[in-house]
Amino acid sequence: MCLLTVCSVSCSDSGSGNKTSAIDTTAKSTYPKMSAKERLAKNNILEKHFTWSRNNLKGKVKLLSKKRYGISEKAGKETKAVAVKENWIFDAKGNFIERSDYKPNGTLMSKSVIMYDANDNDTVAVYYDSTENLRGRSTYNLDNRGNDIEELSYDKDGTLQRRITFKYDDKDNLIEMAFYKKDGHLDDKVAYKYDERGFVTAGESFDSTGKPWMDQTRKYDDNGNHLETVIYKPDGSFDSKWVLIYDDKGNRIESDDYNGHDSLTSKQTWKYDDKGNKTETIVYKQDGSIDENKSAYYEYAYDTTGNIIKETQTKMKSGKRITTAYTETEYTYY
Repeated sequence: MCLLTVCSVSCSDSGSGNKTSAIDTTAKSTYPKMSAKERLAKNNILEKHFTWSRNNLKGKVKLLSKKRYGISEKAGKETKAVAVKENWIFDAKGNFIERSDYKPNGTLMSKSVIMYDANDNDTVAVYYDSTENLRGRSTYNLDNRGNDIEELSYDKDGTLQRRITFKYDDKDNLIEMAFYKKDGHLDDKVAYKYDERGFVTAGESFDSTGKPWMDQTRKYDDNGNHLETVIYKPDGSFDSKWVLIYDDKGNRIESDDYNGHDSLTSKQTWKYDDKGNKTETIVYKQDGSIDENKSAYYEYAYDTTGNIIKETQTKMKSGKRITTAYTETEYTYY
């Protein structure tokens, strides 16, 4: 289970005990990964669902059709083959309402449909398999301020699989998330504390018995950029630390991870173009050398509205850049 993630940073499943990390403030629902519903408990603003702005889309996009290609090289010649295709549909207000994923041969893999109430709150998500048969659904119950207070996830037969509850303070800051198994028993729980600006300064994770298993504190700059997260063990001793550095435009340009001995264990740096899109990701090994297998470079082409229509990813190999991935995106506008 991975339901709490750092904003703008991907979340990976630890696979250990299904415990929920208190690392950050972004609570992701059970939506498919690329269409995740996010609740950003920051400055009292709860980002309710996936929209144009959440994906940095320009203009009134109706349909986004994306093809991702895998690149292979044989005898010095690059070969491009479709790896996956996906279609995203938005309504005229910019709400994400449907996503379909396809295999390289064009056959459907899965589909998700999101439904909204009259106030543009997403209240139902329905998931379908490759034959468009029902795979499951999630429903969201709201309070009178539009905050999600309960998420219920069901399988195709309508049997409850998981329940999540949410609690807020009088400023609509998310202060608790509790996760329940399908038998109704508590799985784990996360609680948050905030500063006067509405930024999370502390988070604590609890197991099914209510025993804390991880704690964290956070720091921000005057612009609200997240600067540091420190993780503590249940006994209060230092476990690890994560430090972030930004440029004057607010772009994250460096991430440093430290272990329990406060020694640097990993480092990443990023560069961006004038549109704020990432052009370089450099991953460093523990000895300070560049890990070329994990580092990558990006180039873009844009349509007249300013949306990305081509993205090329390259990596260094034997002293030269090799294209490793290629994405084409087409847009239909309202």
